[in-house]
Amino acid sequence: MKEVRTDSRLILLVFSVLVWTASQTHTIALAQQQGPPAKVLAYPDTIFYNGKVLTADDDFSIAEALAIRDGKFLEVGSNDEVSELAGPATRKIDLKGKTVTPGFIVHHQHMPDYAYYSALREPLERLQIEGRWYVGQDKIIWDDVDQLLRDVKKAVDIAKPGQWVELVASQESWPLLTKLKRSQLDAISPNHPVLFLSPITGILGSNSMALKLAKISPDATGYPAADEVRNKEGETSWLLSLAGRWANYKNIAPSLKKKIAQYNRDGYTFLAGTRTNPADLTALRELWVKGELNMRYRAALMLLEEDANPEKTVRQLGNLSDIGDDMFGINGMSFDATDGGIHTEEGYWSGHGKAATLVRYGWSTGQLHSYGEAGTRAILN
Repeated sequence: MKEVRTDSRLILLVFSVLVWTASQTHTIALAQQQGPPAKVLAYPDTIFYNGKVLTADDDFSIAEALAIRDGKFLEVGSNDEVSELAGPATRKIDLKGKTVTPGFIVHHQHMPDYAYYSALREPLERLQIEGRWYVGQDKIIWDDVDQLLRDVKKAVDIAKPGQWVELVASQESWPLLTKLKRSQLDAISPNHPVLFLSPITGILGSNSMALKLAKISPDATGYPAADEVRNKEGETSWLLSLAGRWANYKNIAPSLKKKIAQYNRDGYTFLAGTRTNPADLTALRELWVKGELNMRYRAALMLLEEDANPEKTVRQLGNLSDIGDDMFGINGMSFDATDGGIHTEEGYWSGHGKAATLVRYGWSTGQLHSYGEAGTRAILN
């Protein structure tokens, strides 16, 4: 019988290959058990279940649960489908049959104005003014001029040196302002600028110090003549309003944050197309940079009001349309002709020039009462 001789080196090589193969198989199996690393995949932050989730899809189907990761929907489906995605740190919320709706989108809102008016109301409430607060809003109803003047004096007496005193007048009080004289306000407040604001028309009236600080002549075109505070049409000045806003800028961001939280509680998550002045835009940007803007916001800039040379402004500024991210951005420029004044010949031609300029330089356009390119094209055509 022939003897078979085995090389010891060959045996060692085969043994090494078997050991290496076994180790690799174990490593692969272990990796499969552990799953991908956290950097590749993350569990949902929050899961909502046992609810009625209105998807607003083509069939308007209703789901039971949803999963959220990094502020975005990860999954919408049945309780079982969504629950199996949960990780060790996933927060689970039992909706107990409650309804979940998509976030509401609002196009026509003066939200920055409402936030500002709320901030103005707080110190006046502490003063216990004589005027009555309009139910559900931050504007005041006065019965007569003397009552109005007493409330102005109370506000002036507690104002810090140089502080602007601003009061929001209800529409019921507008006739009183036609009877008020600027000299009466100046006697009460020679050193503090005083403004009467309106949610509808902007500025209703002012004293001489307010005009001075805003660099506006008391005899400027469009303002009440001589000693009057308000003419029959109403004094509306964007420059005056903006001067007051910048003077009280430190109050804008906190008041916006509070107002946005109120909107969130009512289900609003997106505000688009609103007219936004530079002071409010700066405050909104401040919240956005800090990660505190809890509402998607698209601003239509207010920069051309009372602008005698809009083309020069647009040329110097450039086109800022559609700059931003999914939370905050600029969707275009607003201009006065499309906001209720289009039916008048003067408003039409004033806005026509601004609209043509904006379109020529590529701007998107928007307003509160008409929105988008179709409205602008209608004016131009």
